[in-house]
Amino acid sequence: MTFEQSEQSSYQPSDQELRSGKISMAGFLKEGQTLKQVLERDEQALRMLGYTAQEVADLLGPVTEGVANGGNFEYTAPNGKQYEVRVQTWLGSQRCPWRDKVDWRRSSGAMDMYFTEKGKGGEPVHIAGLVRHLVEKHGFFEGSSYRVAPETIVEMFGIEKIPGSLEKVKKIKL
Repeated sequence: MTFEQSEQSSYQPSDQELRSGKISMAGFLKEGQTLKQVLERDEQALRMLGYTAQEVADLLGPVTEGVANGGNFEYTAPNGKQYEVRVQTWLGSQRCPWRDKVDWRRSSGAMDMYFTEKGKGGEPVHIAGLVRHLVEKHGFFEGSSYRVAPETIVEMFGIEKIPGSLEKVKKIKL
């Protein structure tokens, strides 16, 4: 299955726009954070992990495309980990803060995903449906309560390319 490329805008959102209550109730940044700080932290993490933003977005690909088919499902990641995926859909949709056109089959601001690793239990990991687009087009993993750090995605779905890198990256503060 092929997808059309998202139309990417040259618009750059301000830190103020990315705060709670502006273009999103939860916001894309926490109070006191700047877009530059979040992007720099995540660029550093990606370098340490040996991944590009595109490679991390690609790890999310099969999951977000599975969600587009509808409903909750089970997913086996490329690294062999198995997850139960619960999908929550919303009546409205969160737009990309860069004002891009988003292909809903690849990434959707109208749903959230909750991952529970089979046999592990515990709190599910929350990944917003728009994250794949934000990572793929802007290298942005968010800074608010919707944040999912690059190392979290790599740990869940990928492989550790550089031995010990996951533990080192987890020590980087935002």
